[in-house]
Amino acid sequence: MASKSITLTLRVWYDDGSRQIKLAGPGLTASTVSNDPGSKRYHPNLFDKLARALRDAGAPSPVDAQNATRPEGSKRVPVNSN
Repeated sequence: MASKSITLTLRVWYDDGSRQIKLAGPGLTASTVSNDPGSKRYHPNLFDKLARALRDAGAPSPVDAQNATRPEGSKRVPVNSN
């Protein structure tokens, strides 16, 4: 029986110019995750988790992710426990 999951190697980085987190890997087209509610790439939960992973690894990361504006009533995952 084939496995239901794979291990995927991804490069993840924060682009300060676009204020998006970018992802790319072998054989994959680069994609982005945004913290902007007006973007079709908006995914606050994934953005916060990737921002935390970047920060924990010492890589450039969004400094304002934990203070980002969210639509009223939406939930978010805390980015930094410091």
